[in-house]
Amino acid sequence: MRTFALTGDRRYLAPLILPIALASPGATPVVTTTTSPGEALPVFRNSHATAVGCWAHLVGIREPGESDEALIGSAAAFLQFCDCDKPRKPTLWRVAEGVQDLLLSRGRTAEITERARYSAFDADRVTFDEYATSIQRNRPVIVTLCYDPDARESLAAARRRVSECTSMVGVGYVEAGGEKYLLCHDGLPAENQEPAADRVRPESLHLDRDSLCSKSGTSLYRWDGHYANLVLAFVTLQGP
Repeated sequence: MRTFALTGDRRYLAPLILPIALASPGATPVVTTTTSPGEALPVFRNSHATAVGCWAHLVGIREPGESDEALIGSAAAFLQFCDCDKPRKPTLWRVAEGVQDLLLSRGRTAEITERARYSAFDADRVTFDEYATSIQRNRPVIVTLCYDPDARESLAAARRRVSECTSMVGVGYVEAGGEKYLLCHDGLPAENQEPAADRVRPESLHLDRDSLCSKSGTSLYRWDGHYANLVLAFVTLQGP
């Protein structure tokens, strides 16, 4: 099995790097995925619970015989949190805390870091290169796009996921025409994929219809999108 060395770190499984031929002459988009990108789980409960359930499925945190619905339901129970001291008692979907609690319930732990595209604090900001590095290290990333204007102000505001947010699992990325795109399992069936502000149809990039980018439940999203903020949750499992 091929591996590659990363300075100052352990050796990781090599990612799949798949140049996909364009339908017309020009630069070839480069598709990079984790070694085993797997397939999406259909949306159940909501996008946040589905994303965490799909992440757990991809990294092997799943009970024997557990159904997709049971796995996502367990994730929902750990993610959902009532901010009951606030007016109207909003429901938060706390990915970092929920993932950690889900893992603890299954005898595992992880180091979890959430970062945002936009924040007044440098330490809270994330770059595309950090996302790409996680994919290259075979670590799927939990991605949240937030369209609530209040989410723009900080990581703390965006990671609440109170409204107008959708989550998915990043398993790769595409670079084409000087632009960058996230390849994500969002669980949306192909026939229900209505045009969205930041979702990009693979054919618009002349990507092969038979590629992972075109499978039901998997979509491309703009890195430089119209969202108010983007939150990435990086999860590094601890122990065996």
